[in-house]
Amino acid sequence: MTITKSFRNATEYKKTVSPTFAALFQERLNVSACKIFLALLCCLCGQHAISQICNGSLGDPVVNITFGAGSNPGPALKAGLPNLTFTSNSCPDDGFYTVANSIPGCFGASWHSYNTDHTPNDANGYMMVINASITSGDFYIDTVKGLCGGTTYEFAAWVANVFFRNPGCATTIKPNLEFTIESTTGTVLATYKTGDVPETSSPAWKQYGVFFTTPPTAQNVVLRISNKGPGGCGNDLALDDITFRPCGPNVTINSGMSSTIDQCIINVKPIVIDASLGIGYSNPSTLWQKSEDNGVTWTNIGVGGTNPLQFTYLLSVVGSVRLRVTVAEAGNIGIKECRVASNEITLNVHPEPGRDATSNSPICANSILNLDAGSGSTFLWQGPNGFTST
Repeated sequence: MTITKSFRNATEYKKTVSPTFAALFQERLNVSACKIFLALLCCLCGQHAISQICNGSLGDPVVNITFGAGSNPGPALKAGLPNLTFTSNSCPDDGFYTVANSIPGCFGASWHSYNTDHTPNDANGYMMVINASITSGDFYIDTVKGLCGGTTYEFAAWVANVFFRNPGCATTIKPNLEFTIESTTGTVLATYKTGDVPETSSPAWKQYGVFFTTPPTAQNVVLRISNKGPGGCGNDLALDDITFRPCGPNVTINSGMSSTIDQCIINVKPIVIDASLGIGYSNPSTLWQKSEDNGVTWTNIGVGGTNPLQFTYLLSVVGSVRLRVTVAEAGNIGIKECRVASNEITLNVHPEPGRDATSNSPICANSILNLDAGSGSTFLWQGPNGFTST
């Protein structure tokens, strides 16, 4: 698609950035002075201090904002977003945003061209494309509901600076985002500042994030995203995949075993899965789960016996299943928004291989006999006069 447009001046060129939330500081009680120092150091390092933002195990996303999917343009977000107005234009002007599954090289190719959003395997998936307002300030506010009280969560999102280059700009303005998590009464639970989000030589996404702990009885928090940079020539971004995931102690299953276990249907045996759990829960409880669709959905299969960190499982039919254990405080184990999950192991039960060989018989005396056993990985041939071969 080709887009042409005339411009009154260079500041009308705009770019679209895709917000990627950087992973940072987790606030914990009773940590050593050394850990506090390292966490503060990460904060001072800004977006260069991106690393795993949960030092333990994460649960499934309890909130996952992907903006949906469909043809362009997507529908406007809820009314009342501050400092932004919705437009159906694929290349929004200053102070406007759109929801789209792709971004053309807007404003004389001063933006990168994005063919897809960030969400993996999301056909025609939408992202929020933002051309920042001339006036800096909040541009996205939403109330996140259904969390667990007194629980640590990882907030994260993916951001892209869509601006590429514009020779007409004397100075380009970089997006500079601030993410704030507040209680519904206005108490700030966590804040993270990206600093200037730099341009990239090719389309790219980056994740940013921060830890916070909900008040003991709170289930709802307010997410506030602000753009601290002024509008003008630059300060354009894209935002996608905003997630909230519970974070807890590290839980690992079968750390000394292979992540994939293979069995044959004629000799299936129960497998014993052991888990280890780090320090963090005062009264932990476990719930074992399986997935038969490669981890898309999970079904509860029970709790451990006398040892809640051990489970025995038998797959008695041909197929494949993923197995994991989830953990939470005992009173919260039935609430998916409170649980963290272990790594996964895959159990494959294979069908019995065919055992009927074919040959090029009949053949003449002193000719070569060719035998074919079909599929398989190892073979043992036996024949007349003690003949054997592998």
